[in-house]
Amino acid sequence: MKKQLIPFIIKPKINKEQKARLNELINAFCEIDYDSAFSDMQYKYDPKQAEQEKRDIDYLDYHKHLQLSADDYPILCTIINSDKIYYSGDKFGAYLHASCALTDSKNLDVFPNLVNQLYRLDGLHEDWMIEIYPNLLSHFDVPVIDILIQTQEKVRYHTVKSSINTALQYIAEKEGKDSQAWQKISAFLSDELKNHATNSHYYNATIVSNMIDLGLVKHIETIREAYQAKNVELMYCGDIEDVEIKFGLRTERATEKKNHFKDFLRATAEKEGIENFDELMDNFIHQQQMKGLKTKPISQAVHDIKD
Repeated sequence: MKKQLIPFIIKPKINKEQKARLNELINAFCEIDYDSAFSDMQYKYDPKQAEQEKRDIDYLDYHKHLQLSADDYPILCTIINSDKIYYSGDKFGAYLHASCALTDSKNLDVFPNLVNQLYRLDGLHEDWMIEIYPNLLSHFDVPVIDILIQTQEKVRYHTVKSSINTALQYIAEKEGKDSQAWQKISAFLSDELKNHATNSHYYNATIVSNMIDLGLVKHIETIREAYQAKNVELMYCGDIEDVEIKFGLRTERATEKKNHFKDFLRATAEKEGIENFDELMDNFIHQQQMKGLKTKPISQAVHDIKD
């Protein structure tokens, strides 16, 4: 069992009859196409996906397909809270489908179980969860804003905090700039960045990214202060000039643009004695672009290049 990283300590209890239903649902989930759950997570719950595009995809109705009811929710929570199922390999599909089914329910009682899954984030190893689990959390909309903020304030692990911030960002985008949700979330993100001196540079960069996506130009001074103090990882959103261009505050750079990601990896490679770095790096970036992947600020990429 991984060490709990967030405040929810959940130990669901089910009776003998529910255990029979548990096995039935695990088997049923495992018979469903494994990739369909990822498709749901990537598109069905993505707040940025156009509604027409969502309707054009034939999503699985879990409640209808498996005749799910509220009585099944504790069983679904048992599935997603099981490390045995999560790490089983052959039953991992049950974890994914159960997560989607609980999200479809939009039942606030099950929401802590979904937030609880973020404890599985150790570093950037579960990158699929970093990318798409915020979609699921944001699907519960305004009623979970306070839960997410309170949870975020209690955790110290910055990968978890940034995932929660992204879920909050998605909710704000769905509600619109004139909503109370937008105002509350934008103020929260700004307050988080004001703690840039005690935050990790990576975490500060993710907050800046959230603020850029929300167009929070009114908080530019807070962002500038974080950059001035050199407390923001430059690989994520670039330097302050890049940020100001994204906000429309300037049209061109005053200084020569740098490849911060490449500079970071070069320094890391030098420490590890990797030769021919520039050639290896160019090949790596080309491969990433061909795959349509966004380069991430992880030192492990040096080893990816080398291998």
